[in-house]
Amino acid sequence: DVRREPSAISHQPQSGQYITIQVATANLRETASVDSKKAGLLVSGDNFMVQGEAVDDRGVKSYKVLHGGRERWISGEVVEVKSGK
Repeated sequence: DVRREPSAISHQPQSGQYITIQVATANLRETASVDSKKAGLLVSGDNFMVQGEAVDDRGVKSYKVLHGGRERWISGEVVEVKSGK
């Protein structure tokens, strides 16, 4: 089991940036990798403020969010990113 770690991380997202889940269900992950352990399940329409971003070695962007008081990651492939609210 080879885990792919992010190749670049930005801990300074754009001010006021947030994401909305765009699929029926989406997995939260412990790290910014689709290979990392699942840490929760989100549903379409859930919104989160972006805490950080990462891009893995395959070029897939993930977003760091707070969920239940813990830092978790969601793939950029299942969200819509917006600024302000």
